[in-house]
Amino acid sequence: MKHGYQWLKKQLKKLKKKGANIKTVGKSVLGRNIYAIEIGEGPVILIQYGIHAREYVTCDLAILHAKMLLQLNSCNIKYVLVPMANPDGTELALFGIKRSGCWRKWLKLNFKNFDFSLWKANVKGVDLNNNFDAEFRKHSSSSVPSCQGYCGPYPLSEPETRCLVRLCYLYKPCLTLSFHTKGEEIYFDFFQSHRNRIRDNKIANLFAQDFGYKIKFTQDISSGGFKDWCVSTLGIPSLTIELANDSLSHPIKSKYAKELYLKTKNLNLLCKKALIIAKTDNKSST
Repeated sequence: MKHGYQWLKKQLKKLKKKGANIKTVGKSVLGRNIYAIEIGEGPVILIQYGIHAREYVTCDLAILHAKMLLQLNSCNIKYVLVPMANPDGTELALFGIKRSGCWRKWLKLNFKNFDFSLWKANVKGVDLNNNFDAEFRKHSSSSVPSCQGYCGPYPLSEPETRCLVRLCYLYKPCLTLSFHTKGEEIYFDFFQSHRNRIRDNKIANLFAQDFGYKIKFTQDISSGGFKDWCVSTLGIPSLTIELANDSLSHPIKSKYAKELYLKTKNLNLLCKKALIIAKTDNKSST
């Protein structure tokens, strides 16, 4: 069974029965719900998964993370998990154009290739992780709608990216995490102040050491991402975490989700330590 949008809705019903608060927080281009999973109380950490369509294994990971967090007696953190930030694109990557109308348009965006398994964008051909207002368009790899690399006509042109921005203003997170595939790398930098860069580097290293990943500096080669916007606009630490070894090929199948979960099973402990770092550094600056 392919773990697409319908699968996600079934998983969310199960999580709700176990005590999670499930909210509809936005709509995709095609009107699919974008969901958030609320778990715990305290300072907010926002975690988003599946913003790139072909990286749907991270949606499986979101459900595993949610189950783990629900089993803890007290998180002392409010987790807000967005398990599938790009539901339309995920469906396209998983099922192709058989389940969709407007197939000629999408076929053109996919370079007339009927294989949509490597599709990254939303259904309008906008790469959502290039659509945020953070050095917008500076490193876009496509000037027209495409299966990947097109930043959109203007910042936050897409309902999916506007949804994530609204969530940030609503919940005011202290930290955001974005799970992607692949490369076993963590990115944190985006033209922070010197003080914030030291803080964010500490937090990135915390995760990198536990996961066995490496830190990569990307501010001069990448822009327009959710992490970039959180760092530059909100001034908070934000990490992009590229899961899975490069030896695996895109798209990484759902069967690898358990392996990725085992690599990231200390998520709650790491988040607690990250909040301590952020709080300590903020106090020392006042």
